[in-house]
Amino acid sequence: MKLLFSIHINVTEVIEVKGKKDTARMVLFNGFAEGIFSGKVENGGVDTQKEIFGEAGTLSARYILSGKDEDGTPCKLFIENNGKFGEPYTCPKIITDSEKLGWLENAKLFGQICNENNELIIKIFEDN
Repeated sequence: MKLLFSIHINVTEVIEVKGKKDTARMVLFNGFAEGIFSGKVENGGVDTQKEIFGEAGTLSARYILSGKDEDGTPCKLFIENNGKFGEPYTCPKIITDSEKLGWLENAKLFGQICNENNELIIKIFEDN
């Protein structure tokens, strides 16, 4: 496994509705990335979470990053990252306009949600 890049998350707002049995939450965020891609999370990053009575809750984050690949060429990444509460890894999917990073669209990737020094970090790995 190879760490490709890390996304440092800054939660800006949480919107929640609690039903009789289930809870839905939208976690809005911004932040920045560093690694083979460096840049910022554009406005509109959101993690939609559902806690379903009697089941493991789910998360589905979607966001666009604007920045540069490791050669310094400007590019963007769209990331959809899905997972379940309590599981150690997530399943990210990436779309990019980068020639250099185009291989990410077909790569076998996994993500890890980390809390380091009170900072939320999403790490994206290639599964070799």
